[in-house]
Amino acid sequence: MARTRPRYYVVKRGRGFWQPTPRMRALGFRAVACGLDGPEAWALAEMANRHWDAVRSRVAQMPQPKNRVYDALYAFSAGLAAKLECELEFKAPQYLGPAPRMRGVPILAGADVEW
Repeated sequence: MARTRPRYYVVKRGRGFWQPTPRMRALGFRAVACGLDGPEAWALAEMANRHWDAVRSRVAQMPQPKNRVYDALYAFSAGLAAKLECELEFKAPQYLGPAPRMRGVPILAGADVEW
């Protein structure tokens, strides 16, 4: 019967490694050298997978932090607009006229140039 390899397990030059994804690396996980490719290396990779699964389930259950600075600025600007009873107006840029002309650079042909 064919054996399935553990998740995030790779073999390089006959040695097994558990390679974390960028998301795992952001949470502090690093590559794990599991040793020669075989049952012992697979067991180490499975242990790293169990650890990742435990951390992933805790991260999913954590409440997402609120952006307090954004909330404060939004409340301040809404309150300020209500006090001043004003709305933001966006003006279109004024017409400045035609674009300046670009002066061409003369192209020198190889036959016209004397050294």
